[in-house]
Order: sequence, then C-alpha cells, then structure tokens
Amino acid sequence: MNSNRTRQLLGLAIMVLSGFEAMGQAAKESNLPAPSANSIAGAWKATATLADFGDIFQPHQDVRRRVALVNFKLEGDKWTGHSDNPKHNLTAGQEGWDGRRQFSLVRFSDNMLLIEFEVEREGRNEKVRIDAILKNGRLVGTWRNLAVDGAEVFAGGWEAIRAGD
Repeated sequence: MNSNRTRQLLGLAIMVLSGFEAMGQAAKESNLPAPSANSIAGAWKATATLADFGDIFQPHQDVRRRVALVNFKLEGDKWTGHSDNPKHNLTAGQEGWDGRRQFSLVRFSDNMLLIEFEVEREGRNEKVRIDAILKNGRLVGTWRNLAVDGAEVFAGGWEAIRAGD
C-alpha cells in the first residue's frame, strides 16, 4: 500500500474514531437557517483529535485530544483569529512559544469555516488547514497538516463549542 493511501486510511480512521461527521454529509443534513456572519465571533473551546498509537498494526487504537481556546473577530469585512493554548508549556519542544497562534487566513461563509496557519515541523515550513461547518451551534470538521507541496502529512477531527458552554 502506498504512503498516500496509508495517510488517507489513517485520516479516515481518525475521523471514525473521533465520531465526527464528514464535512459534505454535515452540509447536506443542515436544515438550519444560515446564521449571520457574526455567528462565529468570539471565543470557542476547540478540540483537535489525532491518532495515538505506537504501531499502525496494533489491534486497539486510541485518539489523543488537544484543547485550545479559539477567538474570531470580524474587522470590517475580514475575519481574523487566533488560538491560545493554556497548557502549551506541557508540550515538549515548545520553548519560546507563548501558546498563541495567529491565523494567517480565516474565512466564514454559508456556515463553512476555513482556518489556515503556518507551522514548522522537522525544520520544514508547513501549513495547517481547518475546515469546519457551523451546525447546531457547534463547529465540526477536520484539520490537516500540509507539506509545502500540498501533500497531507497528518489529519484529524476538529470541533469547537462556545467558550463557557
């Protein structure tokens, strides 16, 4: 099995294990009226999931969850945002990071959210892309770590609820 197919299967397994709906299906099932553009403004508690296994062939797989606070703001006609990870100092190799990640791109239209930001992994600059849909007051979707050439390196589920809920 080639590595692209393996990554695709791992991404699918992560989505299944974390219990998230596929984006396209969620969009089809949404019968809610479209909320105003300000419906994502403010603070959200976001959870990203990723596979947690020592060996992809082991019989029992698990999922790791990483929680952060995400904030969105509409400035004129442009969305901006950032995340704050209050437990950033518990993650190895994060020296010099204050836990805040400014998003380079935030788009919200027709209940669909797109977030992008840059990361460095093993000395290479890469991009993280989050695609989510607003449904029943929750943002639900996936995150993907993309190499410079656009190849998917890692992927997982992503969900956010209003902070304080």
